[in-house]
Amino acid sequence: MRYACAGTPSARQSWWAATAGKGRDACKSNVNIVGGESACRLLRRLQDAAVDTAVDTARAAYEDGEVVRRFEGKVIVVTGAGSGIGRATAARLLEEGAAVALCDRAFGSALPGDGHARALRVDLDVASEEAVARAFSTVADQFGGIDGLANVAGVFRSGPFLAEGGDAATLTELFDTNVRGVAHCLRAAIPHLRRRPSGGAMVTVASQSSKVLRFEQALYGASKAAASYLTKAVGLEVAADRIRCNVVHPGVTESGMTRAMWDRGLGSEGAHVAGSLSRFRVPIPLGRIGRPEDVAAAVCFLLSEDAAHVTMTEIVVDGGSQILP
Repeated sequence: MRYACAGTPSARQSWWAATAGKGRDACKSNVNIVGGESACRLLRRLQDAAVDTAVDTARAAYEDGEVVRRFEGKVIVVTGAGSGIGRATAARLLEEGAAVALCDRAFGSALPGDGHARALRVDLDVASEEAVARAFSTVADQFGGIDGLANVAGVFRSGPFLAEGGDAATLTELFDTNVRGVAHCLRAAIPHLRRRPSGGAMVTVASQSSKVLRFEQALYGASKAAASYLTKAVGLEVAADRIRCNVVHPGVTESGMTRAMWDRGLGSEGAHVAGSLSRFRVPIPLGRIGRPEDVAAAVCFLLSEDAAHVTMTEIVVDGGSQILP
């Protein structure tokens, strides 16, 4: 996969030509120095040369559609990397230069980066605090530290709260993974991130169901709301260490969990796009459900230095289906 910039070559060239002149001619001084050239004229000439070099380099990458390697030299732990959003997140991080620990309790087909020196497969059930601590130590030993965490591992269960959807077993399963698992990973990651001079970043993938009431998702939505609050509250405690903590809320997204829900007769792709008055669900304005790559892009943005001044906040990736003011 390549992340290329859109537009025709002529349009791109025109854009870069216009950009190259920005910031020039800002200085009007005419103080002379050796050789009769004004200090400002010399400075402007040197600045122009630097701008031209930067523009040429950026233009080559822009027109070639090169991948931006935002994570070169970074080590990121991704839980739930065996499928869906976690798998897409790990793939993008690897493509952008990161060393990635792909953690999951069940791996199916070949994973992104299999056999690559920058990819480490870790069998991990995040519900076990001891297993999480061991896994993070292993990753730090393997790669020399940890710079970021993508908390993607999660389970989905739905059903009437007064029936099987609200029983003790469902409650335990959801909160063991969706809440305790997130807490275990945040706690295990922080000491490693504190050792990094520039801090680090942690992102939890929660759910739109934690922000919008969903029919027969009382416990699932509650577990994701808890994970969201937990992540942001921890962010307040570690902000002084320059560790950023953010949350991504996917709407309906193509995944194994979604397909399993449809297989049980709980909706379909078309039904989710169209909305359902009987289930109190509005349509998706953008006309499609999400893809794992849509959510991965938001996660990677928040993990990257592009979001260096973003913490304790949320991004909703749902095609506009919240329809909030």
